[in-house]
Amino acid sequence: MKKPSLAQIEQICQGSESCKSRIIAILKKEFPIEAATYQQNLEKGYLENCAENVHKLKHKISILGLEDAYQLAVSYEDELLEGITEKKAKFDLILDSIRQFIKTL
Repeated sequence: MKKPSLAQIEQICQGSESCKSRIIAILKKEFPIEAATYQQNLEKGYLENCAENVHKLKHKISILGLEDAYQLAVSYEDELLEGITEKKAKFDLILDSIRQFIKTL
């Protein structure tokens, strides 16, 4: 699996350190909350809510340059809306990878 990176953020910010810092701050604040909400909804069996959580998380996945993981999130979101959780383990690995990456920022 590809590792998260700041390359996409750096491209968006075009050298602006303040822009980069703001986006990183948003990631550090929002990602843990959204990931925890996803987990809580999953534990309660609220799969439609999980799909909404995955929808929000997939944008953070994308901005961290994880194209394949983004595609998996798109598929998983659709799967959740159908009441299926087959891609859960793979999605959880993506979330773990991002959690570890954010700790280094």
